[in-house]
Amino acid sequence: MLATLVAAAFGLVAGSFLGLCAWRLPRGESVAGPPSRCTACRRRLRASENVPLFSFALQRGCCRGCGAAIGWRYPALEIACAAAFAACWLGWGAAGDERGFIRAAFFAACLLALAVCDAECRQLPDEITLGGWAVGLALASWAGALTPALAASFGGAGVLAAVGLGYQRARRREGLGWGDVKMVGLLGAFLGFEGMFVAVLLGSLAAAVVGVAQMLGVTMARRRRGQSWRRARAAAATYLTTASLPLGVYLAAGAGIALARGASMWRAWIG
Repeated sequence: MLATLVAAAFGLVAGSFLGLCAWRLPRGESVAGPPSRCTACRRRLRASENVPLFSFALQRGCCRGCGAAIGWRYPALEIACAAAFAACWLGWGAAGDERGFIRAAFFAACLLALAVCDAECRQLPDEITLGGWAVGLALASWAGALTPALAASFGGAGVLAAVGLGYQRARRREGLGWGDVKMVGLLGAFLGFEGMFVAVLLGSLAAAVVGVAQMLGVTMARRRRGQSWRRARAAAATYLTTASLPLGVYLAAGAGIALARGASMWRAWIG
């Protein structure tokens, strides 16, 4: 129990750092400096204002200097990371697999940061995708599983890149960002072929469901305005061709499920 709480505490600290990364990396800023500042008034934060969760609660979600609201995603990300680290400890660390815990916790942190970046800015920073990919291969080598990690990561990224290029050639527009390709490489490095397949399948299905729901929502909204079914469907089709869907969010969710249950799901699917 104590070890799980310690893992959760490390998760809170890591989640605080992820919040910094999710804000700065998509904007081309360094995470090494300058020190943490209020995003509204740019005032440098004191050490007492950087304590995960507690500072947010004591300040009632506002900056002490200018009174600007602090986004709820900061404590939410800290809680999510703490829960992820605790779950990784229970899944690997408690069983004596410290290497597995380090690998899973680092991977979970990357997934959380990528999901936030893609949801807010429609970006998947190279510092996380490519950097995490390299770390994943290094950890796979440490565990003696470098060859399957290499095959899964480069194979998965290559297939997705081919699909994206084929779509772009056929439709004359980009349908898949290169950040998604790099993210699949990251998934392959940590999950192997089976886990990567589960993650991509679940993420793609979730994205498809959301896309269909959005299309139906646009269609019904146009119908309520008195438009014909033909014009409503045309508006929905236009929306789908112009709107950007944050695939990284759904890939991250699928990868989280694959990390926890990927092996059993794969065995169930192949019988």
